[in-house]
Amino acid sequence: MGMRRAGLVWEEYDAMLPVYGTDCMGSTDFWSPSTLSSLQLPYVRRETMDRLSLISRQAVKDGLTSEGDEDELRHSAWLVTSRCLTVAGEEGSDEQRKVLIPYLDMINHDRSSNHVLTGRAATGGWLRVVAGSDVKKGDQIFIRYGSGEGNDRMVQDYGFVDEKEGAMEAVARRIMEAGEGWEGSLKNAIGGRGGQPGLTREDGEACRRELVGGGEGIAGKVNDGVKEALERLERGGGLN
Repeated sequence: MGMRRAGLVWEEYDAMLPVYGTDCMGSTDFWSPSTLSSLQLPYVRRETMDRLSLISRQAVKDGLTSEGDEDELRHSAWLVTSRCLTVAGEEGSDEQRKVLIPYLDMINHDRSSNHVLTGRAATGGWLRVVAGSDVKKGDQIFIRYGSGEGNDRMVQDYGFVDEKEGAMEAVARRIMEAGEGWEGSLKNAIGGRGGQPGLTREDGEACRRELVGGGEGIAGKVNDGVKEALERLERGGGLN
């Protein structure tokens, strides 16, 4: 009985996941070559191409050579990337683990949300969504993805552009602070990647050279937004 019930739960969960050709198409993993080449953030282009290369090699290794096989593998990889959480590893170690937690991973993003996902920094801790304000029956719950993630990571990993204040500025700050080491930490991260490597000085300089604005579709939207945010921050204007 328990196995049958567990099977039904997984079937229901699987039925709720986005299928190939829907939500995933906003991610850089699914952009056309011309759209990706028009994105003026070279580190995102490089990381995207590296990820696609890994997927292609894995498809060959697993014998996935029929038409559509590699697309399905790419979609599966995106499902994991867009839904996994970073949690603390074994007690006494600095290990971080990537885990999938069904249903919890379906909470949508709003960077202005005051609801918080807690428990990821404690080994063996319970993951909880703590309400930062009253929640009425029927209200949708949102959390903030990552530790202040910007639209570079939003389009790369999640497939959308965050329209809220601060999402473009977060990318501009990464570029301005390039070469200064790590950003964030597992202990103070709210969700997503936890700590992540800062950009190298070379990455920052390459972004400054390339960011002239314009570009195809969603890439152009990111280019324009980051360029304007970078110019504003360099003038000392701060956030909007």
